[in-house]
Amino acid sequence: MSNEEEIAELVSARRQLDERFKQKEMELDEFRKKVYQQAREIETRLANICEHNYTRDNYAYAPLYCRHCFLEKEQVWRLKARSQN
Repeated sequence: MSNEEEIAELVSARRQLDERFKQKEMELDEFRKKVYQQAREIETRLANICEHNYTRDNYAYAPLYCRHCFLEKEQVWRLKARSQN
């Protein structure tokens, strides 16, 4: 096998690898979108049905979060506002 043939073969292999990588990235992005959508739906349901009892951790500027569903208070406001539209 000559150097030119070996170079062409290696370049081809690298291009195939790059294409496969791009395909897997696209699949991962699609999977992330589905997971984030499902998480948003679950969090919206939690925001609407939970009887929130807020607390905060013991450090400066700690956010309020619900003891039951663990959603932050501001997140609950946003989710409720979004679900009403």
